[in-house]
Amino acid sequence: MPILTKEQVVEAVFELPEAERAEAVERIYARAYPLHLTQEQKNIIEAEIEAHDRDPQGGVSWDELKAQLKGQISR
Repeated sequence: MPILTKEQVVEAVFELPEAERAEAVERIYARAYPLHLTQEQKNIIEAEIEAHDRDPQGGVSWDELKAQLKGQISR
Protein backbone atom coordinates (compact mmCIF):
# COMPACT_ATOMS: atom_id res chain seq x y z
CA MET A 1 0.00 0.00 0.00
CA PRO A 2 1.49 3.38 -0.95
CA ILE A 3 2.22 5.86 1.79
CA LEU A 4 0.19 9.04 1.45
CA THR A 5 1.23 12.49 2.54
CA LYS A 6 -0.78 14.26 5.21
CA GLU A 7 -2.23 16.55 2.54
CA GLN A 8 -3.29 13.57 0.41
CA VAL A 9 -5.01 11.97 3.38
CA VAL A 10 -6.90 15.17 4.20
CA GLU A 11 -7.96 15.63 0.58
CA ALA A 12 -9.09 12.00 0.36
CA VAL A 13 -11.22 12.38 3.50
CA PHE A 14 -12.94 15.46 2.07
CA GLU A 15 -13.80 13.53 -1.09
CA LEU A 16 -15.86 11.05 0.94
CA PRO A 17 -19.63 11.39 1.30
CA GLU A 18 -20.59 13.29 4.45
CA ALA A 19 -21.54 10.22 6.53
CA GLU A 20 -18.33 8.38 5.64
CA ARG A 21 -16.28 11.52 6.30
CA ALA A 22 -17.83 11.85 9.77
CA GLU A 23 -17.11 8.18 10.48
CA ALA A 24 -13.48 8.56 9.34
CA VAL A 25 -12.97 11.58 11.57
CA GLU A 26 -14.54 9.78 14.54
CA ARG A 27 -12.31 6.74 14.02
CA ILE A 28 -9.17 8.88 13.76
CA TYR A 29 -10.10 10.81 16.90
CA ALA A 30 -10.92 7.60 18.79
CA ARG A 31 -7.49 6.17 18.02
CA ALA A 32 -5.71 9.40 18.88
CA TYR A 33 -7.65 10.02 22.11
CA PRO A 34 -9.03 6.68 23.32
CA LEU A 35 -11.65 6.76 26.03
CA HIS A 36 -11.09 4.55 29.00
CA LEU A 37 -14.63 3.79 30.05
CA THR A 38 -15.76 1.30 32.62
CA GLN A 39 -18.25 -1.36 31.54
CA GLU A 40 -20.91 0.46 33.57
CA GLN A 41 -20.23 3.70 31.65
CA LYS A 42 -20.39 1.82 28.33
CA ASN A 43 -23.72 0.28 29.39
CA ILE A 44 -25.15 3.71 30.24
CA ILE A 45 -24.07 5.11 26.87
CA GLU A 46 -25.55 2.12 25.01
CA ALA A 47 -28.83 2.49 26.92
CA GLU A 48 -29.01 6.19 26.02
CA ILE A 49 -28.34 5.44 22.35
CA GLU A 50 -31.05 2.77 22.35
CA ALA A 51 -33.50 5.18 24.01
CA HIS A 52 -32.74 7.78 21.35
CA ASP A 53 -33.19 5.21 18.58
CA ARG A 54 -36.63 4.32 20.00
CA ASP A 55 -37.69 7.99 20.31
CA PRO A 56 -35.45 10.37 18.32
CA GLN A 57 -37.76 13.29 19.13
CA GLY A 58 -37.53 12.70 22.87
CA GLY A 59 -35.40 14.85 25.11
CA VAL A 60 -34.86 18.58 24.89
CA SER A 61 -33.02 20.92 22.57
CA TRP A 62 -29.58 22.25 23.45
CA ASP A 63 -31.10 25.70 24.14
CA GLU A 64 -33.66 24.17 26.52
CA LEU A 65 -30.94 22.21 28.32
CA LYS A 66 -28.76 25.31 28.72
CA ALA A 67 -31.73 27.21 30.16
CA GLN A 68 -32.46 24.39 32.61
CA LEU A 69 -28.83 24.24 33.73
CA LYS A 70 -28.62 28.02 34.13
CA GLY A 71 -31.77 27.85 36.23
CA GLN A 72 -30.21 25.23 38.49
CA ILE A 73 -27.04 27.28 38.92
CA SER A 74 -28.86 30.48 39.82
CA ARG A 75 -30.78 28.83 42.66
